[in-house]
Amino acid sequence: MKKKYPIGIQTFSRIIREGLVYVDKTDLVWQLAHYATFIFLSRPRRFGKSLLTTTLESYFKGEKELFEGLKIMQLEKEWQQYPVIRLDLSMAKNQATPDNLRARLMLMLEDYAEEMFKRIKARYDGYHFSEKSEDIYNPYSLLNAFPYQTDGRSVAKVGVKINPDTRIPEDWVIL
Repeated sequence: MKKKYPIGIQTFSRIIREGLVYVDKTDLVWQLAHYATFIFLSRPRRFGKSLLTTTLESYFKGEKELFEGLKIMQLEKEWQQYPVIRLDLSMAKNQATPDNLRARLMLMLEDYAEEMFKRIKARYDGYHFSEKSEDIYNPYSLLNAFPYQTDGRSVAKVGVKINPDTRIPEDWVIL
């Protein structure tokens, strides 16, 4: 039986799970993950940016089963899981002011904050969480509260300073 083309499907996990045609470039994903310091994707529409970011997301989440039979399996020896926050900025289109954009981004982060809080609570089961710990649901608190993973790895926080007049990114900030 012939495989179908993933017309309009931009999600790596869906393409793999549904057995659709996938051109294996996972060796390049591995190289990006191991050798690139900073990555800026600037490509035209319909050029595979979403597929690449969802492939990176699956890789960093440690979803090894999705990569069975692909080139990356020959390269990666130590599959690890990392918390991944992927923001689809197309969901923040047409925000009239920087405050509207900030509010939209905070809404997008709320689900991640809630999930992270549940994981933290589960990991430290038996510890007392004060009322103030509920502040972790606030995305600002979540992103500032944990400078290190529990295994000692540091957490990189990346932000963009946007010019309020032109709405063009001016500076990338790594905290």
